[in-house]
Amino acid sequence: MLKICYITNAGDTLHTYRWIGAFVERKFEIHVITSRPNWKIPNAQMHFLPHPYPIPKTAMLQYLIRIRTFLHHLKPDIVHVFPLTPFEALITFAGIPYVVTLWGSDVYKHHGQKRIPWIKRMCLRHASCVTGDSLDLCNVAIFNGAKRDKTHLVQFGVDLEKFNPTASAVLLRKRMGLPENTPVILSPRSFQPIYNIEKIIEAAEILEKTRLKATFLFLTGTGNSESIQKLVKSKLKHALVFPPLSYEEMPDLYAVADVMVSIPVWDGTPVSLLEAMALGCIPVVSDTRSIREWITDEENGYVVAIDGKTVADAIVSALRRGDREDIVRKNRLIIEERANHKKEMDRMALYYEEIALRARRLKNI
Repeated sequence: MLKICYITNAGDTLHTYRWIGAFVERKFEIHVITSRPNWKIPNAQMHFLPHPYPIPKTAMLQYLIRIRTFLHHLKPDIVHVFPLTPFEALITFAGIPYVVTLWGSDVYKHHGQKRIPWIKRMCLRHASCVTGDSLDLCNVAIFNGAKRDKTHLVQFGVDLEKFNPTASAVLLRKRMGLPENTPVILSPRSFQPIYNIEKIIEAAEILEKTRLKATFLFLTGTGNSESIQKLVKSKLKHALVFPPLSYEEMPDLYAVADVMVSIPVWDGTPVSLLEAMALGCIPVVSDTRSIREWITDEENGYVVAIDGKTVADAIVSALRRGDREDIVRKNRLIIEERANHKKEMDRMALYYEEIALRARRLKNI
């Protein structure tokens, strides 16, 4: 049984719970180092190690010493860090095989302007394995120093048992108080500037003026929730704003939606896009390299500029498709083949085993 120590401060995020939980279920011995004192993952051993703020060089050095000392006593087979912050990047100097999983936000905001900070580049260069959820993200990692033969495409993926189109959309709509025969357009991303929710509201306002009968659903999530909610209420007559929903509730939300809209400035592979594709929503998405790996414009969704009028036009086109059922079947098949959470974590388990075996052989030389 492998002993894996995760170093992550992305607490309370679904990605973190699902990834780490997958290896708890596989009976690995799991430890998690985090700066979030109240964060828990069932059946994982949590270790609180606060980040020093502000971040002078002396504080970084102290953190490194504490990490090295802790890992020396714990003796994990592998350390896995995500996302890649300057603190997580210090694992480079711990003398233990480590894996890095990039989330996009940890490298994309630097890419295209200049290389990412040197500490992150060094971490990628010396990693035993680097994973990303899109080919573009993997290429950015390689551009910044990751070894090509140690960089792998691994999806967070979709739980195909949970996100399975079996429930009656009619009954779900009735339960949610939604009109039975009017289209539903879902915006599942949080109210952060990167996701351009204001442009989706603008698109909805344009469509309401054309007297299109449709209901828009927004999820608050994190970010500037209060001001966006006020904007929705002031601009739109046929819109609902949902509070953050549990993972178990999300499949029902996708199941009642006809179209899913997500227009980030940059992104890796959005899990919300994959879940929408699994449950039959036609995607209207912004033009990023990672999203282009999933959606071909006007074939299995719509790729649009970040502009209210363009988004509105794409929504209308999606609702008028005569081949909707063909698109739904095609997208479900794509997810089953390329984004099955269980299969992706099975593959990651093999990478862990290979890294641990390689480390043991090196020790015996």
